[in-house]
Amino acid sequence: MEGVGWKKDLTSYIVFACTNCKEYIYVKITQKNKKCLRCGASHLVKNIENKGIVIKGINNAMKMVKIKQNELAEKEIGSPPDFRTNDDYTIVGKASNQLGIEKASSIREDNDLNHSKFYKALLELNRDFQEFPFYLIEIVAKDLEIHEKELKHLLREFINAKILIPLKNQYFKMSKKPSSI
Repeated sequence: MEGVGWKKDLTSYIVFACTNCKEYIYVKITQKNKKCLRCGASHLVKNIENKGIVIKGINNAMKMVKIKQNELAEKEIGSPPDFRTNDDYTIVGKASNQLGIEKASSIREDNDLNHSKFYKALLELNRDFQEFPFYLIEIVAKDLEIHEKELKHLLREFINAKILIPLKNQYFKMSKKPSSI
């Protein structure tokens, strides 16, 4: 098994900013065009060759995209970006109390919005089906961009309020007289 091993990627890539949304992307020099993953704008490689940075290797191209995107974010917001998930929110500093209040009210508004969207979706499922499986509820939640953790909370709340009735084999039905929460 001679010749087996890692080869260094020496392919040339162009790192450039999308002309429509300014998102940084990379494209192999040998490609004809590249579609922006953020806004969908199509870019001809021959038109962007002089507007971008040529980098050797996919890893280096990805690193350069991250660097350029962070530079752009820093320029836009005035400080280095702080990327976190919704579940990873911590408050640091003296203004934490005010920030905490603003964040808590924001979370409450999101939960209320998810609550009403989810309820309306369940009513639609009830209109279409007498009984419906859990996977349909998961699909609806995914379409509504309700995270799994929030879905569990909503299900528990709707079951406790006797709006949603669990059946055998992970099937559910709505109560005869669904009431709004």
